[in-house]
Amino acid sequence: ILSRDISRIFEEKRTMERSFLKTFAVAELVGALVTLGFSLYITRPINRLTKSTRAFAGGKLDERSNVKSGDEIGELSGSFNSMAETIEETIQKLELSAKQQKDFTSSFAHEIKTPMTSVIGYADMIYQREDMTREETKNAAGYILNEGLRLEALSQKLMELIVLEKQDFTLSEMPADEVMRDIMETMRPAAESKGIKLECTVQSAYIMIEFDLFKTLMMN
Repeated sequence: ILSRDISRIFEEKRTMERSFLKTFAVAELVGALVTLGFSLYITRPINRLTKSTRAFAGGKLDERSNVKSGDEIGELSGSFNSMAETIEETIQKLELSAKQQKDFTSSFAHEIKTPMTSVIGYADMIYQREDMTREETKNAAGYILNEGLRLEALSQKLMELIVLEKQDFTLSEMPADEVMRDIMETMRPAAESKGIKLECTVQSAYIMIEFDLFKTLMMN
């Protein structure tokens, strides 16, 4: 009366334990996969932003982050792009400024050669020639003075032209024959020192020019 076979209960218990273990294992696997996927989803924008910052730091100034989201990472990405654009623009301006300074230095060094040759030539003429008339000496001194003043003005105009990219120089109406005669006389000492004879034919006309820059152009 008091005995009963309960082996079936233990069998059901073992079956339930196996089911629970399987369910737990599947849940663990699913949880791990979900966690991994969620982690990748969260960290991928950070990794992409990190990759962009490293590329930018390595000198690739056109690198930009393409992370676009409404969270903090998206805001950070937008801030990085704004910073990168500002830095790139600043560097471009610095490079342009350095190039302009280099161009100005090179151009001025080139443009100063011929006037200095004329100044030295006329000064040497005054120094060595004892048979020069007072008029010839005065003319030579006048060319030395004019070229000295032109060099002083030319340095400022070249800086405005090359560095500041100024284009609106004031033009003056001048007779072409007088302008070319002045250029010929300025170049004459340099030409004669090389055994070169200068000849020039100019029609009578008035031209609108910026004298110093036009003279530099024609002498080049």
